[in-house]
Amino acid sequence: MMEIALLENLQRENLNAIEEALAYKSMIEKLGMTQEELSQKVGKSRSHITNLLGILRLPKEVQNFVIDGKLTMSHARTLSKMEDEEEIKKMALEIIENKLPVRKVEMTTETEEKKVKLKPKKKNEYQYVEEMLREKLDTKVKIKENKIEISFTNVADLNRILEILEVKES
Repeated sequence: MMEIALLENLQRENLNAIEEALAYKSMIEKLGMTQEELSQKVGKSRSHITNLLGILRLPKEVQNFVIDGKLTMSHARTLSKMEDEEEIKKMALEIIENKLPVRKVEMTTETEEKKVKLKPKKKNEYQYVEEMLREKLDTKVKIKENKIEISFTNVADLNRILEILEVKES
């Protein structure tokens, strides 16, 4: 019954990206589904579901901009790739004030990431591995003292990461 109710709720036309993401998160958590199973159930790609769940990591203030229609899902997805909450909020306000198109935001955030990478950092011989894992898992990854540290925000995010790594319960 819950599954049917959630699926019907997703069929509503006026669902914003945050409401849709919360519905997916709820189905994953309450019904114990993987993102792949959910994508088949709702007829959306796994990457679409992953991107939607990713925007739930945005600060509440920025999520409210999406709910209010001040930011698009594409803007939110781009912002969700950033790590610093204050920078995310600052960029969100700049997008709204200057009506920035998504591509301009993507170029700006890519430029900022490159600037950060150019700053001298402590020597990390595994930095390239961190970057590859960060890209693949779409989350913060650190390698130190021969250990890999993978950050996640909640159970759904952990399940998403495990699914990408193809780790299954035995």
